[in-house]
This record gives sequence, structure tokens and C-alpha cells, in this order.
Amino acid sequence: MLIKECNKSDALERYAVVAVGSGAITAARKIFENDLIKEKFSLYECESLPLGCGGDVAVGRQKTEERLANDKILCRLICKKVFVVSTLGGGTGTGGAPVIAKYLFDRGMILTNIVTIPFKFEGPAKMKRCQNAINEMSQYAVNTEVINNDLCKQRYRGRLGEDYFSNVYSLIEKTILDSVSLSNAPKPQPKLPWYKRWFGFGK
Repeated sequence: MLIKECNKSDALERYAVVAVGSGAITAARKIFENDLIKEKFSLYECESLPLGCGGDVAVGRQKTEERLANDKILCRLICKKVFVVSTLGGGTGTGGAPVIAKYLFDRGMILTNIVTIPFKFEGPAKMKRCQNAINEMSQYAVNTEVINNDLCKQRYRGRLGEDYFSNVYSLIEKTILDSVSLSNAPKPQPKLPWYKRWFGFGK
């Protein structure tokens, strides 16, 4: 497992995206073309090199645990909120993302998980492994957003080419930006009674 910092935000209230696995890294690099994200977010990439984990969840988990035992990068992460992005179905994301989520949670980070799950035709065994990973990750996060590839396929009329994946990347980007916008939204002020407003109270 290789962990590297790819974008360091200098914003005072910065956020972070931790992308786990090759699919998530591809998505993260795409959304970091957005200037707003690039300005306010730091990007960390976690990948098993050179050939991943061969779809083996146990290997992905083991490699991640071994890497985090000597981590010198994520342990320095201090920010307002962390988004753990993973494309579940392979070994690195499905095995490693729950380990990284717990690692960050134990260091006091506020987490949101954003995961994609495989297509139904990839089989129930793979889907079950993904659901186990989601259940584990959800213990450490305030929210877990699941992007269902089958539903996206229906929404985008079955097109699985470049346009389809661009739409999925846009969905991940929107989820992140909406979450930050909601967390930064000013709290509504209680409405004063008419007689207090009349006499200028609350100004």
C-alpha cells in the first residue's frame, strides 16, 4: 500500500479527500480539476502497487494495516472534515477503506464515506463483501453515501462509456460540495415576536 499527499490546501478551514483504490483515485483526480475543490481540499491517494490486490479483500486489508502501522502521512492530517472515497468491489478499496476510516476516526477526524458498489451482474458474493465493508466503515462516519452503479446505469440509459463515468465522477463531486455547503450554512435565527421587532430588538 502506497499513501501519498497529492494536493495540499492552504485554506484556513481545509477539508481532505482520501481516495482508496485505483478507481477512487481516478475519480478523485477528476474532481480535483474543480478549482473550488483544489483550493479548499487536500488529496491523499492510497493504492496497492503495482498490481493492486488481485481482488482479494483480505490482502487489501493486510496491506493497509501494515502501511498504517508505519504511517507518516495521514497521521499528520488535521482538517475540518475528511471524505473517504472508495470504489468497492476489488481488494484495495473493499479491504483497505474500512481500515483507513477507523484509523482517521481514532485520530478525531469527522468522516463522510462516499462509496460506489458493483453492478448486480458481478455476483452476490462480491456484493456481500462490499456490504460488509460499508457496514464497518459506517461505524466511523457521520454519513455514508452509496452510489449504486446499477441505478446510475438506468439513470444514464445504460451507457457505460466515458460519458457514464464522467457522470459518476460528477455525482461524487456534487456529494462532496453539497456536504461542505451544508456544514458551512449559517444557522437560522429565531424569528422575534412582532412587538420586539417593532421596537428594534435583535438589531
